[in-house]
Amino acid sequence: MSATANAGPVHIGSTVTYTESATGDHRTVHIVASGGSDPMHGLLSEVSPVGRALLGHRAGELVRLRVPRGERHLRIDRVL
Repeated sequence: MSATANAGPVHIGSTVTYTESATGDHRTVHIVASGGSDPMHGLLSEVSPVGRALLGHRAGELVRLRVPRGERHLRIDRVL
């Protein structure tokens, strides 16, 4: 069984790989508490726009992220 099959929803402490639907760009981030965020090193706060959008979702889901210029869609590829 793959790691994504056993992974639960995204939570603080999760490492998440996602793909931006519009660009096809892949990113891997680690969701952390707000005091430990460092976006340049892939550490996203649970209160950041992307972190907040990912929380509670699972691998295979498409997540809608509202941004000032409209919406972005992120496909969650893996949750560890």
